[in-house]
Amino acid sequence: MAILTHAAQLFLEHGYELVSVDSIVARVGGSKTNIYRHFGGKEGLLNAVVEHESAILRRQLDELRLDGLPIPRALEKIGEAFLSVIYDPQAVALHRLVIAQGRRFPEIATTFSTNGPEGAVKAVVGFIESRQALGDLDASRDAHLLAHQYLGLLRLDAHARVLLGLDAVPSKADRPRIVAEAVRTFLTGAGP
Repeated sequence: MAILTHAAQLFLEHGYELVSVDSIVARVGGSKTNIYRHFGGKEGLLNAVVEHESAILRRQLDELRLDGLPIPRALEKIGEAFLSVIYDPQAVALHRLVIAQGRRFPEIATTFSTNGPEGAVKAVVGFIESRQALGDLDASRDAHLLAHQYLGLLRLDAHARVLLGLDAVPSKADRPRIVAEAVRTFLTGAGP
């Protein structure tokens, strides 16, 4: 939907506070009445933008084909896709926007969490549960917790530092090392 794409550009470039319904209408066309009718106003439009953009970004994880792959290779593919998603400039800007407005508009934070981070966890849980059912992974372990742990190994502290603007996004050349180390740690633990 064109209005969501253009509104996303405005919100991500200028922040929620500096974007008006008038500026969205000027960019997209149509009328303020249509925005209020379809979204209930600027806040509702922001919520729709967050849901739409999260779904676009998460699609990389949702569309992974992992059947038949050895577990380490499947985890590598998940890791590569996950890092590609969380370090996408649009995703970084969206995450910052949600953090900035989440306390004021909790439903936006919930929408982001459900469609972004929890959507990623859900994709990994599905993989883990399928491999547990095949006996390839320990079925006594909590798949949800394992998914959070694996994604945490990938994200490290680097993601928070990127969101805060303290560090640059890890380069594409550095990402295979991050993924390989996360896979090794996840599959073998930190023990000897």
